[in-house]
Amino acid sequence: MSGIQMALLGAAGTPLSISISPASPMTNTRVGNGSLTSSTATGTGAGGTGGYTYAWTYVSGDSYTINSPSSAATTFTTSLIVGIPKSGVYRCTVTDSSSATANATITVNMEAT
Repeated sequence: MSGIQMALLGAAGTPLSISISPASPMTNTRVGNGSLTSSTATGTGAGGTGGYTYAWTYVSGDSYTINSPSSAATTFTTSLIVGIPKSGVYRCTVTDSSSATANATITVNMEAT
């Protein structure tokens, strides 16, 4: 598995875990000033009790728009100025049908050259 992984016990004693791909950090660049949408980050839940839901949230650093905050896969969008790189940390939380949760984070770097 790639990305950061954390496991918590689900209701039936089966570990619920999540991984994020690609591995952190995810770096995206564009030429010139303007808006940039990142490549896709995907959270994948495993274990626990099936029927997963996902929630992407801002943790720290530069704040981007989270384009699909309640999907397993999302992209991030921000405006950039050449020479001023941005870096933000985002968390994906997976919740199973027994309300157990697991979290993983990814650092998203954005830069205009």
